[in-house]
Amino acid sequence: MIISNRIRRVFEHENWILGDEVRELETRVANYTRRNCAVACGSGADALYLALDAMGICAGKTVATTPFTFGATAAAILRTGARLVFVDIGQDLQIDAVQVATLPMLRKLDAAVTVDLFGSFPDYKTISECGIKVIEDAAQAFGAEYDGRKAGSLGHAGCFSFHPSKPLGGIGDAGMVVTDDFDAAARMRARCNHGQVLKYSYVEDGLNSRMDSLQASAILDKLDNYDAELHHRRTLARLYRDNIDGVRHPIQSGCVRNPSFSIYPVIFDSPELRERAKAALSHAGLWCRVYYPSPLHLEAAFAALGHKRGDFPRAERACETILALPMDEKASQLDQLDRLFNVLGEVLGK
Repeated sequence: MIISNRIRRVFEHENWILGDEVRELETRVANYTRRNCAVACGSGADALYLALDAMGICAGKTVATTPFTFGATAAAILRTGARLVFVDIGQDLQIDAVQVATLPMLRKLDAAVTVDLFGSFPDYKTISECGIKVIEDAAQAFGAEYDGRKAGSLGHAGCFSFHPSKPLGGIGDAGMVVTDDFDAAARMRARCNHGQVLKYSYVEDGLNSRMDSLQASAILDKLDNYDAELHHRRTLARLYRDNIDGVRHPIQSGCVRNPSFSIYPVIFDSPELRERAKAALSHAGLWCRVYYPSPLHLEAAFAALGHKRGDFPRAERACETILALPMDEKASQLDQLDRLFNVLGEVLGK
């Protein structure tokens, strides 16, 4: 890793936590997403919890989300004490907005945590008409655009993760919430700093979820050149789409959705074919991964909800047939691409 001047300055001033770099990052992310407020915190998981809490989600409330996502999304809802309701996905792997829209007719629904999965988006036009609070899990979507609006700006609050695996990743765990609600932002800022509004002045119980200055410095360095990162990912996504036949490409670019492609997923016709492709790519030394091996409603952590196999069939099928292809700089090298296309071509009989 190259030690930048920003990171060197942190070692010089030794203001390790919530230093000027953190405030600079908050300002730049708020401006980038065109939101009034940005609140830095310790992780993307904490960002989700802080946003839900600040929006009044607590015991007695009901919140919907997708079972086809990373566990932190659903865990944040349970952490508030609210009732968690899963909604199946559509063909694009995103939460089915039509089902979200019909849930208030079946039961009282107070909020939804939408997931901008793999850097793309659900149907926010339909979801926004539901009259509920929308907390946008944009952990995988920094820089993506929906109908001209940046990821993070499509709900009452937008939540980012800066985990190293994300397109805008730092050097460890870090997160941020963006919102136009000044009161909610003030509450989140206090809660993630032990409930303090001033040092040793506690307004409520709080968390230790503060961003380190080193993390902010590393993220700022990447943000300086982030347009080039997005260009690389979108270019590589086009190459995959144009050169891999015999699979379904669920994440599409278009006039409404302009994804950031945190990963590039392809869907195979059968679980057996997915496993053959995974084994062949791995044998050839090419990176691939399953996102996600199991839907959340079948995981032990959510067993108390009482779901069984078959309750959310599209999410279950996606887990059996999806495979993620590499999106790093090495993946775009011609020899790497040729090998990947050849391996998949042989598996798919092309």
